[in-house]
Amino acid sequence: RIAIALNYCMVFGVYLTTRGLFAQRGSDENIKTAMLCACAAFYPPFVMFSQMTMVESLLTFLFSLLCFFLALYVKKPKAVTLAGVAAIAGYMYFVHMRSIGIILALLLTFLIYEARETENRRHLLYLGLFIIIALLLFVFLKRNAISRVFSLAQKSELDINSYGSQGWKIKDIFSKNGFKDFLTEVTGKVYYLTVATFGTYIFTMCAGVRSLLGTLRTIIKRNPGTFDDEHNNKHITKISPYLYIFVMLCSIAQIMISAIYMHGSDRADSLLYGRYEELIAPVVIVLGLGEMTGLYSQGASRKYFLTMLFTIAGIVASTPIFIAYFKAKQYVRLRGFFVSGIGYFNKYDQFDPT
Repeated sequence: RIAIALNYCMVFGVYLTTRGLFAQRGSDENIKTAMLCACAAFYPPFVMFSQMTMVESLLTFLFSLLCFFLALYVKKPKAVTLAGVAAIAGYMYFVHMRSIGIILALLLTFLIYEARETENRRHLLYLGLFIIIALLLFVFLKRNAISRVFSLAQKSELDINSYGSQGWKIKDIFSKNGFKDFLTEVTGKVYYLTVATFGTYIFTMCAGVRSLLGTLRTIIKRNPGTFDDEHNNKHITKISPYLYIFVMLCSIAQIMISAIYMHGSDRADSLLYGRYEELIAPVVIVLGLGEMTGLYSQGASRKYFLTMLFTIAGIVASTPIFIAYFKAKQYVRLRGFFVSGIGYFNKYDQFDPT
């Protein structure tokens, strides 16, 4: 009961941290952003996992907190904020090793940031040192905790989620049939996030691609500041393009990790497994809703409706393809709480793709 109470505190924490991502512009914008952040905080799988003692609620809160600290650092670079970013990222890895994708995305985002903001290039080195220190500390604590709590567990059970146990999956992915299945599984994760976030995932990813291309353009032209001004003038909220880039890279990393981990499974989860990437969902939703609202309020209704039409058409077109894939693989098992973003009602051993 205490753990569940803490989980619900984290739901409120996600609301506060996502709200903190926005720079307010008057009372109307306050009401609008409050509604956007409330929608994100009450993302159904997040609320569902908050009723369990799994780590999903903690990871989701930590990711939103990481995005908040990243936004603070980009706005005003400080060593203390940078240390906070590294500590949160390191602690996420301590909570679950799947967060290695978050750390890689963070380092790549800072690499892009430092390539543009040349006066802060030393901070990339500091971030690397902070993360290494945090990882060493948390790995030591984690091994100590595992040796004490799971001292009677079989080594084979403990090795299921280790890096070494994923080797055969990676080897199979590079085979002809394995690679085809892997591409289908990656596409399935994109499909799941798109449906589970009501299409906001596509808007956030499109904003991430535009932000990345715009940032790279300013790096090549050596004209800092231009893209920030262009980006913020088109949105109701002043959100740094680096945040869009970071979330986009996190999405790619977590989808790849999820697809590798579930590769070769005899469950339908291998295609639609959402647990490993859902920790980014509330931030994706709030950024996507902000993007949608910003596009619409600035008169860019054509771009808005084209993106929405593309999203709906993609979902409608891909659904029968995935159903055919389920039938071809003869999947009959599905853990509903791992795909709760699109349906929790499925019985584990009675999955019917139709």
